[in-house]
Amino acid sequence: MKISMNKYVRKLVEDAPKDMLGMAKTPAAGHLFMTNPECEKLPEKTTQIFYQIGAKLLYLCRSKWQDIQTAVSFLGM
Repeated sequence: MKISMNKYVRKLVEDAPKDMLGMAKTPAAGHLFMTNPECEKLPEKTTQIFYQIGAKLLYLCRSKWQDIQTAVSFLGM
């Protein structure tokens, strides 16, 4: 049996706002855990989009791609 989530990932990327798109060699780079407590909060609409994408990524990492779990879990805190 082969399990593929290509369509799910493609839709997730297509639905993401263009300013959230980017590339990385690893989902958990060294700077992942660096935070800035003085930064501005995201606008409510952007926050909702961020959480929706985060929930979809949680589903993805629990279903297929465990290697993104550390990064996704930290972003969901």
